[in-house]
Amino acid sequence: MVDDNNKKSKILLLFIFIVIGFLIFLSTMFYTAVKPRDLPSLYTSDSTNAERGSIISADGFHLAITKKV
Repeated sequence: MVDDNNKKSKILLLFIFIVIGFLIFLSTMFYTAVKPRDLPSLYTSDSTNAERGSIISADGFHLAITKKV
């Protein structure tokens, strides 16, 4: 009789631990689903660099010219 009561209490304790673990799991899943996420943007912007000008020698000859492509 005493051994049967001990088994019942162990099974009840195990069941309580499983239920508590399942509730923690469900609350974590709910929190993950509800909180706002920081996702990368789907849209990108492209910026161009400013033109830097031409390199002109002392006699007025253009050595290098920057062109916008």
